[in-house]
Amino acid sequence: PYIVPPTHETVTIGDNLVSIELQGPGEAVRLGVPTGDRDDWILSNDTVDASGQEVDGLPSWLGDCLPPPTTAGPGEDTAVQDCLVRLADLGYQQRVVYQPADRFWALQWSETALFFGLAGLLAWFCFWWTRRRLT
Repeated sequence: PYIVPPTHETVTIGDNLVSIELQGPGEAVRLGVPTGDRDDWILSNDTVDASGQEVDGLPSWLGDCLPPPTTAGPGEDTAVQDCLVRLADLGYQQRVVYQPADRFWALQWSETALFFGLAGLLAWFCFWWTRRRLT
């Protein structure tokens, strides 16, 4: 992923939220937001606080105000939105690092060239070493 520098984005949490991972009842541990294209290669999708530091856990009240996954219905959409607004008001954001999908072939060709180069060097070394030992 470091042959071509990845794209970094920090976005406010809101309607763009696509995933909430829970660990036990009332304990939200990870949030996720999308990138511009569903085919992007997401390297990290981390929650950061108002100072830009990555957080290990989210506030405990977040898990309590989210509806259980099995009972989420149309009437609970506003409760989720209220939770997300409160989270955004506290300065929480998502920092997403990803490779855009349009860089796929550039990465593939770069890696192919790198591996062909390494294979060529290894073949040259084998011939050189073998000829040296025979003489």
